[in-house]
Amino acid sequence: MNSIWAYLPGVLALLLLSGFFSGSEAAFFSLTPAQRRRLAKGKRTERIAATLLARSERLLMGVLFWNLAINIAYFSLASQASLKAGESSAALLSLVALIVIILFGEFIPKSIAVTYPLFVVRLVVLPLAFSIRLVDIFLPTVRVINEASRRLIWPGFKAEPY
Repeated sequence: MNSIWAYLPGVLALLLLSGFFSGSEAAFFSLTPAQRRRLAKGKRTERIAATLLARSERLLMGVLFWNLAINIAYFSLASQASLKAGESSAALLSLVALIVIILFGEFIPKSIAVTYPLFVVRLVVLPLAFSIRLVDIFLPTVRVINEASRRLIWPGFKAEPY
């Protein structure tokens, strides 16, 4: 049981990152048109947020890419920790890991972000912009896959105007 504690720092770091990206997504995409206009005329960091929003598909794909990668890493690490705990505890620890990431990596960050979207956007914009830039090289491939799947699975799908 002692060896599972070695996984705790990594699991916590990944949990925080998952919450960061989940909350960022919720905050950016819950802004009203008036709030978006206010960002475009605001301080430098607010204008960066407006620039990210101007290319919302890029923003969403980047956030979802990071969130998926982080959640996969979280579950890989949590699974390793569960296996170290032994067969009798593995299922319970896996269930706890699932509940923890749902609450602290998704539900609570999104709830806070939707409640205070401007505050959260201002807080996360610089690290988020940097992380989106890091995955820019992969986004064209993701975009092609996204478009192909949309045409194959939902050929009649129409994007909303807003």
